[in-house]
Amino acid sequence: MFLRGCLPFLDIQVVELDPLVEELAKKYFGFLTDGQLQVHLGDGIKFIDAIAVAHNGSTTQRGYNDNENNAVKILIVDVDSSDVSSGLSCPHASFVDDSFLLAAKKFLAEGGLFIINLAFEHLYSLQLDEDLNDVLFATPSERFLEMGDLDEAISKLKAMLKYPVDVESYTNKLKKLQ
Repeated sequence: MFLRGCLPFLDIQVVELDPLVEELAKKYFGFLTDGQLQVHLGDGIKFIDAIAVAHNGSTTQRGYNDNENNAVKILIVDVDSSDVSSGLSCPHASFVDDSFLLAAKKFLAEGGLFIINLAFEHLYSLQLDEDLNDVLFATPSERFLEMGDLDEAISKLKAMLKYPVDVESYTNKLKKLQ
């Protein structure tokens, strides 16, 4: 309801696996559906795959949908894995799998946003020159990663590499996000 309150003009489609969540949201939080806010009960992965397949016929080389009116402007993945063994609160692995991410990319509008809820103490970003990708690095450590730590890690990595790679050029572009 927060998104609806902030952006009342936005068409919002919610995918929820558990029908009880929708029921409780309606009963206790005033959640209402209408023409601009719809709930789809089911598996989020299957929902995204189905939309990607439906849009697949009209994608450009870059993988974006040609029909901006049907393309998704914002995709928010706010799921929590029930696997507590790692001690982290984050999406199930299938929501960050290559096939899911590529399917999501296929139906996002040009300039669309993909937002994913990650719970980590520190988050870093690396923009690759040869690619359009941003690579995120996350660590649950409470200790901030110092450049001295990176220098030591780079030395160890270079010793393990079979072929020379200019690792420093990548680490110099690393940005701390959180």
